Amino acid sequence: MKANFSVAGNNSTFHEILCSSYLTSEHQYILLPINLFISITAFPGNVLIIIALQRVSSLHPSSKLLFICLASTDVCVGVILQPLYISYFMSPDNSIPCYYIGDVSYMLTFIFCGVSLQTSTAISVDRLLALLLGLRYRHTITLKRVWIFVIAAWFTSISNAILYYYQEAVPMYLACIVMLSSITTSAFCYVKIYRVLLHHQTQIQEHPLKEVPNRGSRLLNIARYKKTVSSAVWIQAAILICYLPFIIMTTIYTISEEYTPIIAFLLDLTVSFVQLNSSLNPVLYCWKIRDVRRSAKISIRRLFDACC
Repeated sequence: MKANFSVAGNNSTFHEILCSSYLTSEHQYILLPINLFISITAFPGNVLIIIALQRVSSLHPSSKLLFICLASTDVCVGVILQPLYISYFMSPDNSIPCYYIGDVSYMLTFIFCGVSLQTSTAISVDRLLALLLGLRYRHTITLKRVWIFVIAAWFTSISNAILYYYQEAVPMYLACIVMLSSITTSAFCYVKIYRVLLHHQTQIQEHPLKEVPNRGSRLLNIARYKKTVSSAVWIQAAILICYLPFIIMTTIYTISEEYTPIIAFLLDLTVSFVQLNSSLNPVLYCWKIRDVRRSAKISIRRLFDACC
């Protein structure tokens, strides 16, 4: 049984409010265009990124696996989750399909977006370890260990989705805790990375050329690493923009202890923004990672040649 929420003295579940005529008639014109855009853009963009990553040799295999995992979950958002979500909004008012499609779409949101967020956080940790460990990085961060993390991320997200089926409130609170923890972890990693790079750069600039062995190669490595970290920071910034509204709305609901139709609508809107991140990631990949951008251009050119 789902947990009931108090709404103006009545006990109503989350989807009883979302499937009411009030929400579907007043707000579907806002929710539908957003989700149609996500559905149209998330699938082809992320498939292109997965194809492009196969040809990129500059990324370490463990790092490449994390990026592929992130793009794969975003593909699932576009091809599986969004069609269900659009059907959910277009379902008849107060109908059984609306309730069931709503439950399935929200469970899939917990799974795909949960894996995507955990993977993005792992990318920030991976970049920090690559900087701190140096030559030991390749022996410490192995493909086997990354695969263990990926399986654990899927397991925890699926477990939270199953819990949502029986209890709506607890998984939402857990999701907010995971989001805040992930954002905090990523912020710590990038601040640490910035401080280490600043220290290295200052050390090189303050010492004469002869006192710094391999000065030229170290400057080149720092420059290349800055570009990789910069791309990851942009991805993390997009996640912050997309996930923060959901955290704020869930906090407002917790403090107010009321589940009014407008709060239900805003929660659904913020969930759509969470899913919007799946459409933004491919743009950030092509924009910030030069090798991925070059490989994506080659793939697009070959596609047009095959079509023409």
